[in-house]
Amino acid sequence: MSHAQVRDSVGAPAHGSPSSFWQRVLGAVRLEPGTWQEILEDGEGGGQAAVVVAGASAASATADFLGFDGTPITALLSFLSTLSTWLLLSLLLWGLAHWFRHRLHVGASFRIVGFSMAPLMLVVLAAIPAAPVQLVVRLLAFSLFFAALVGGTRQALRVETTRAVFVCAMTGLVGIFVTMLLLFLAASP
Repeated sequence: MSHAQVRDSVGAPAHGSPSSFWQRVLGAVRLEPGTWQEILEDGEGGGQAAVVVAGASAASATADFLGFDGTPITALLSFLSTLSTWLLLSLLLWGLAHWFRHRLHVGASFRIVGFSMAPLMLVVLAAIPAAPVQLVVRLLAFSLFFAALVGGTRQALRVETTRAVFVCAMTGLVGIFVTMLLLFLAASP
């Protein structure tokens, strides 16, 4: 086994060798603490997180285009919705972490949420024209997304899992509230 394949006890690459992009994506989905630590320490990893988000956005747009009503407008709105979710959740996670007196750099917040969105690429399978399959695929993808978000948040804030779940749940609830408020304001005359 080569040095690049050896991992230490927390899942981090041995001898300081950085993981490839795909190793990071898979490590984030597998909730490997070493991978999350590497993502957090890589100040240049924002571009990789953006690629993950673009992939999740494209998967969502494809699923909505092929499985929903098949209009380009729907696909575009789905793509933009996923991108804006990344921006909103990243800023909310950063803000709530500071509210609860945890140090979290805004760039690290964007990397955490970005890599956490990797499981959302599974949503492309929701293009299968069977409502039960679509429901199961979306539920699985969003459950894995939340689990990855909790894993990344736990590693970033250096807290126990229950506290990370609480911070992530609060981030999601505030995100839903902000989204509904913006939709209400946009619909008001």
